[in-house]
This record gives sequence, structure tokens and C-alpha cells, in this order.
Amino acid sequence: MSKGCESKPVKKVENARVYGQILVNSFFSRESVLRAYGLEATVYYLGIDTTAFVNNKRPREPFLVGLGSMTPEKNARGIIEAVSRLYEPRPPLVWVANAATTSRIEGRWRSSPDR
Repeated sequence: MSKGCESKPVKKVENARVYGQILVNSFFSRESVLRAYGLEATVYYLGIDTTAFVNNKRPREPFLVGLGSMTPEKNARGIIEAVSRLYEPRPPLVWVANAATTSRIEGRWRSSPDR
């Protein structure tokens, strides 16, 4: 390997080791950091700004919330199938995601018997 051309994974580990503490927002992420870098990480859950999110006592409607990436590991198919088995009227499913493999999701949605 030529001088100055270190592999990216090695450089990432070196960069991570510079920090005195690595913070993650889940035990899954903690384990991922440990496997990928061989470094300990501390779990700190994300907080809520209670001055911005206030209970205004408005009428509420039922809905189901999914959080996280919409990828095969999250088993979106299983969740959609479970929701489809609920009695009518079913609450809507809202998924808040930071990443998705949309082609798989769209195919499942279009082939749903309710569509």
C-alpha cells in the first residue's frame, strides 16, 4: 500500500479512539460499535424538549407508530401483516424512518389485499 493510503476502516477506528467517550442511543448501536471498532460505548437515550412538546389537551386519534430505519431487519412486513389483522376500523400506521429500502416496501404495499 502506498504512503498515505490507509484503508478507511482503519482510519475510522483511529479517529474513534481519539474520543474519551463514545455515546450511542441504543444497546444495538453499542454492540455495533463494539463489534466494528472494538471500543466501548455508553448508551444515552434521546431526550424530549418538554418546552417544545407540550400537552395541549387536543382531541387525539388512535394510530400506531414505528420508529427507525425501514429495512428488512425491522420486519416491516410482519408489522404490516399484524396491523392488517386488527379489527376494523384499523388505526393508521405511521413509520418515522431515517432510512428505507423503498422498493421492497412499495411492492408489499401494492400487493396488499386491501389495495
